[in-house]
Amino acid sequence: MTTETKPDYRGIPTPTCPGCGSNWFRMTVIYDELAYAPIAYNLEDAECAKCGALISPATPMDRTPYAPCSRCGEDEGIIGGLCFECDEEVNPSEYED
Repeated sequence: MTTETKPDYRGIPTPTCPGCGSNWFRMTVIYDELAYAPIAYNLEDAECAKCGALISPATPMDRTPYAPCSRCGEDEGIIGGLCFECDEEVNPSEYED
């Protein structure tokens, strides 16, 4: 019997899997029975639904505000130093106060 080890990318919040690029995750949530909506999440651990890698899912607080991409100028889609528009890596020193 072999035990496969899943890739472990936990520690840096991300909106996509660093292993395969998928944005579909399995997460633990608590549902409000009356509203039929999730009211709490376990944001420490998630699993990529495509490749099974362990990740730390991103939250709105992980978003880097006012971080314009040096290549395309996008400032609304920068999370963790990566531009969603053109995949350019943004240097944190470019947007520090």
